[in-house]
Amino acid sequence: MPRRRLHALVAALALLLALFAGAIPATAQEDEGVEAGELEGLQRAISRTQGLDYPAIFAAMATPGSNVGPPQGVIFFWGTILEFDLTEHATAAMDRLDEAAGVDDGITVVDAPVTEIDLALGDRSVAYSEVQDVNGQHSESILTLVQKDSYVYFVVLTAVDDDARARVTGFVTHMIETPTGEGDGTYSVGGASSGGLWDKFPPRDDPALAGLIATDAIVYPEPTPAT
Repeated sequence: MPRRRLHALVAALALLLALFAGAIPATAQEDEGVEAGELEGLQRAISRTQGLDYPAIFAAMATPGSNVGPPQGVIFFWGTILEFDLTEHATAAMDRLDEAAGVDDGITVVDAPVTEIDLALGDRSVAYSEVQDVNGQHSESILTLVQKDSYVYFVVLTAVDDDARARVTGFVTHMIETPTGEGDGTYSVGGASSGGLWDKFPPRDDPALAGLIATDAIVYPEPTPAT
């Protein structure tokens, strides 16, 4: 790989690593003191994170003759689904989570400019966009909260040289329109959870998510520790 191209790729990957060091909006549960159990009427909440396999990328870069290029398309997806007993409680949760999301401080980069956008999803939605242009690559991160009936969908997505808004719209529409499976489903931390609310997430084999590493978590109620 030519030295100039290698330097550009390392710089691009370093940027992406920096972007996602704080990509998951922990402020929604920590900085503003919003705990899942404090949301009135919350029945269940789960999350799925899908991101680049950085060790594999850097290993490929170190391989002689490698032709690895900068990552493109969707490189990060984080979604949380919250199920409430009543639509009114889902609406109230939207207000609290929007206030706690902390977008004034940036979505993935501290103090990065953030613009409110209109995705017109569900019964009610709020969405914010953060754009970065570095080393010839265009990256857009979108944070959106969507309420539909008694569900709230909290999604953060970053896409490079791709239409992030269309991706978010497609994924959230799928989550809204897909019915829950039976019961609480089967939980697997490695991203293979299924059934229950898990069935609402975009399919793991969706071409837009190809190659991303998935991790699942139960947000509420917290799983009982193994004895």
